[in-house]
Amino acid sequence: MEQQEAIDLIGKAIPQRASPQLWADLGCGRGTFTGALAHLLPKGSHIYMQ
Repeated sequence: MEQQEAIDLIGKAIPQRASPQLWADLGCGRGTFTGALAHLLPKGSHIYMQ
């Protein structure tokens, strides 16, 4: 899966807020969805990966 496909797949499920968000990605594998999530979150957000 390409990153744009991942962005399109999860985009509607991510809350659209202006303030930074804190997320955890458990079992992030190669990071395809982590990168997609990072693309969708507002600046200043953090994603913890395991």
